[in-house]
Amino acid sequence: MVIGKGSYGQVCIASRGEAEGVAGKHGGKRKKFACKCVMLRSDPKYIAKLQEEVNVLRELRGHENVIRLYDVFCVDNELFIITELGRGGDLFHLLTTHPKHGVTEAYAAKTVAQMLSAVAFLHHRHICHRDLKLEN
Repeated sequence: MVIGKGSYGQVCIASRGEAEGVAGKHGGKRKKFACKCVMLRSDPKYIAKLQEEVNVLRELRGHENVIRLYDVFCVDNELFIITELGRGGDLFHLLTTHPKHGVTEAYAAKTVAQMLSAVAFLHHRHICHRDLKLEN
């Protein structure tokens, strides 16, 4: 299932584990991940940007509000970046599906505090996000 599209590729939900209904560590449910799928091109600038993205994700371990990188691999001419699947979807979806009621002030304050904490974590490491938006 595609959950996002961008200039470099698309993000799908991927899973790993025992088949549904099989008892095990996760009670028969497969663990879900986000899988960014990118078709590789022979453009050196393009490859450098992808490599930079992967390097940044590898460097940013250890903060509860930063998506965790699990794996990176290539199959044929396609790069797959496997990350933690964010719970609850994105803020854009939340706000556009609840336009009349919105969110509580407490929820908004907590969410903004989490975002600022993550951005401060990046800035402390001299990293700029470059694509902060409700959809991300």
